[in-house]
Amino acid sequence: MTVTDIQFGTNLHEVVDGIYRINTPVVIEGSSGFSLNQYLIVDDESVLFS
Repeated sequence: MTVTDIQFGTNLHEVVDGIYRINTPVVIEGSSGFSLNQYLIVDDESVLFS
């Protein structure tokens, strides 16, 4: 995995050819936090799922 944004910890991971997962950890004080995931499908007409 490659951290693409040091301030927020966002990283990019290629799941399979042409499909990427963009992950951003979210820290909330007083809880364990969670991760925000988006998926990018790169094709003739690319799509980003949030």
